[in-house]
Amino acid sequence: LKLALALDTLAASWHRDGPRSLLTLGLRPTSWGTRSPSEATELIAQLADDAPTALLRLQGGWIVLFVDESRNRCLLATDRAATRAPCFAALPDRIAFGLTALDVMRCDKRLEGVRPQAIFDYLHSHFIPAPDTVFAGVERLLPGEYVEAIDGRVSRSRYWEPRYGAASAPFDFARDKATFRRVLEDSVRAEAGAGATGAFLSGGTDSS
Repeated sequence: LKLALALDTLAASWHRDGPRSLLTLGLRPTSWGTRSPSEATELIAQLADDAPTALLRLQGGWIVLFVDESRNRCLLATDRAATRAPCFAALPDRIAFGLTALDVMRCDKRLEGVRPQAIFDYLHSHFIPAPDTVFAGVERLLPGEYVEAIDGRVSRSRYWEPRYGAASAPFDFARDKATFRRVLEDSVRAEAGAGATGAFLSGGTDSS
């Protein structure tokens, strides 16, 4: 297994248990415990036995790369919002992973071809809808999704699906306002940690 990573602002953690390896990017200690060796070993065992259930346990924004050399198996997953949606390419002799489509393209010259439809999508809509990317053969993971390669067979699956439905209780502005503010503050506090953090406010709650 050969890894070449540019982590930049992503917090990374690497664990190994025999033939199994686990690389986590962006996971905070509170996402799945204290990241002690015993807890990492437990998560590795769960990913080996039941990956969808193990991934459901993780919180926040993250990327997980799991490798089991004894089964010739690797798995790449992203969180339920695809906060940082990694990319991959399945080639006849390898599978390449990266944090961006450009990272994956740089892994193999066979991936340098640009998709004409992607150029049209960008000029027309100002973005390229996932799972496609600008490069032919390079795909992006969707929210709550993982890609798995076992003995050269590559498959995409979902471990989580969003559910939409009517509210369980009538809308109450004062109550729901207080709940929204609490959830927002707790989320920012958890992501910011102890560091100094700033944000550009453009006027809307969603974009802020």
